[in-house]
Amino acid sequence: MSIHYVVNADQPYAHLINITMQVDVCDQSTLSLWQPVWIPGSYLVRDFNKNIIALTAQDQDGNTLSIDQTRKNHWQIACANANKVEVSYQVYAWDLSIRSAHFDQQHCFFNGTSTFMAVAGREHEPVTVELVKPNHDCAKEWEVATTMPRDGAEKWGFGRYKADNFDALIDYPVEYAKFSKASFTTHGIVHDIVISGIHDCDMERLAKDLEPICQLQIETFGDAPFSQYLFMTQATDNQYGGLEHRDSTALICPRDELPSEGEEGVSDNYLNYLTLCSHEYFHSWNVKRIKPAAFHPYDLDQESYTRQLWWFEGITSYYELIFVSRAGLIDQQQALDYLAKKLTRVTRMPGRFKQTVEESSFNAWTKFYQQDENAPNAIISYYTKGYFIAFALDAAIRARTEGKQSLDDLLVALWKEFGKPSIGVPEGAIEVLAKQVIDCDLQDIFDTGLRSTEDLPIATLLNEIGITLTMRPATSFTDWGGKGSETAKRWLGANLGNDVMGAKLTHVLTDSPAMHAGLSAGDVIIAADGLKVDQNSLMKRLQRHDQPVQVIALRRDVVIETQIPYALAPADTCMLTAKNTDAVKAVLGV
Repeated sequence: MSIHYVVNADQPYAHLINITMQVDVCDQSTLSLWQPVWIPGSYLVRDFNKNIIALTAQDQDGNTLSIDQTRKNHWQIACANANKVEVSYQVYAWDLSIRSAHFDQQHCFFNGTSTFMAVAGREHEPVTVELVKPNHDCAKEWEVATTMPRDGAEKWGFGRYKADNFDALIDYPVEYAKFSKASFTTHGIVHDIVISGIHDCDMERLAKDLEPICQLQIETFGDAPFSQYLFMTQATDNQYGGLEHRDSTALICPRDELPSEGEEGVSDNYLNYLTLCSHEYFHSWNVKRIKPAAFHPYDLDQESYTRQLWWFEGITSYYELIFVSRAGLIDQQQALDYLAKKLTRVTRMPGRFKQTVEESSFNAWTKFYQQDENAPNAIISYYTKGYFIAFALDAAIRARTEGKQSLDDLLVALWKEFGKPSIGVPEGAIEVLAKQVIDCDLQDIFDTGLRSTEDLPIATLLNEIGITLTMRPATSFTDWGGKGSETAKRWLGANLGNDVMGAKLTHVLTDSPAMHAGLSAGDVIIAADGLKVDQNSLMKRLQRHDQPVQVIALRRDVVIETQIPYALAPADTCMLTAKNTDAVKAVLGV
């Protein structure tokens, strides 16, 4: 019995990847196939089946077999008297993200969840995959980047690969492209880096910077759960994101976030990319191995609910910066400013008073991953609020144990208790384990942070470890926290985007001047004080005086004339300063 896939990417202009699936069958009247509807690490039903085109099947003699679609992502093939079934279909690949598939004359990227069908009841069987070198001019210099085990193919080469089972198969993203490559070795493990797309990245420097981050993470947990690792990045104009896999990560970032030749220090843009790499690498332990019981195993046929995403994403978000700091790549104030910006993303969300972080985790499938214009007023992110909780837990543990323990101790205990033995983490188990391994009471933080909509006493907790939190008004439309010296500016209470007609309101916050002016998300302000405006000029007009500003806006095709009342920006922007550098160094490593 065998299952073999052939991937043929010869139609870049149509964005079509051709898949042939060869399945041995024995004494079966039907063969059942299905495709995942979501990808681990991204909690949204994406219905990858919508991109399946021209599904056909035939037996070993070339006879056409009938196919009955029983559900949106399930098919049954009549195969009586057949001993081999060949299934053929096309995947429309035009999603430029790291969650699905994208194929054009620059590259071909795909995840297994969007590309491969599983044989129902045989998901545990090993499979083989033939990656056929594309036969078109733009692919002449293409190589293959994947950690899928080779079964005859050369490293970076097209050819035959294999996977232990379907779960493994869909956890090896694949990209064909002309790559920039670099590598480093830490703890005996080779880490490869590939970047596709137009860029001028200093690959040598990038490898040098990533090495200590990875080294420190392995040393924190005590060992690595992989024997190789691959950072694969698509450099684009403005896309951003990452998705974790068992021994690799698929990343996409603006090309100006990559370090260029001769660039000194770590810019804010480069820090965004380094923390993205650190975040996804950390997931190799926290969520790929230490995972909620609801994901053990993954049910990719429907939503899987857990209230613990605040830990798996929030704590990971906290440590993304911690390891960059401990690696000595940034200074203390740069680290504190980064943390302050993360905290500001919580204090700017009125929705934190409406939804708990456990509710945010549970409703990831709908409210978080399908946000609308009212999202800031109605929900809180389990990423940012989880980050807030992680910071509070770490500060409390350090203060209450007089520096003898930290959040690291709870993290490593979870790895030993659940991650290494591959046991799913039950709901509530993190709090139970904290009581067992941490020599102080943290119940007040868990109760307030997880199950209430009250703000944690973060200022008090940080003060105890030598960090002062100051809440100040924003000094500009783009001020997201950190050190600020300018005078506080007037508040609009809305997020803006440019529109050909003027300044478009994308979100309007509750009880803000914009709301009191009768403006709503989707409205386009075309004039202020009798002058045409766009996003930038509107904000400049608002700052010119401390009186109401007359504006003209469009709501679809209806003209609205109103005035925006005057109000100073509220103190919702975080600034962190160190009053005890030694104590802060214990947390940040700088």
